[in-house]
Amino acid sequence: MRYLNAWLTMPFMFRPMLTAAALAAFLAVAPGAKATAPSHPFQTSGWLRTSSEGVSLDEAIRRVREMYGDVTILKAETRGSGDRRVHRIKILTASGRVKTVSVDAQSGSIR
Repeated sequence: MRYLNAWLTMPFMFRPMLTAAALAAFLAVAPGAKATAPSHPFQTSGWLRTSSEGVSLDEAIRRVREMYGDVTILKAETRGSGDRRVHRIKILTASGRVKTVSVDAQSGSIR
């Protein structure tokens, strides 16, 4: 409350300077957010990609492409929690069929 009263009683011409100084100090201290485009449209956050055990979503997409050949990836996501995670990858085959492929995140087996 004390700071609010000081702000309200401050001469009007000093408010913009103080606001700018406070904003500059905040931006200097705040961690910068890195805004980069993903390398491909289905890149996931680090905790999903870098798993010490099992298969990452990127690896699952690579395996599906090896198994089905020339396909277009329409959608890729990881579902489940803990050790019961499954990567679901929706593909468009060369013949024009849409197919959903499940890859076990633990073993890497394709279903």
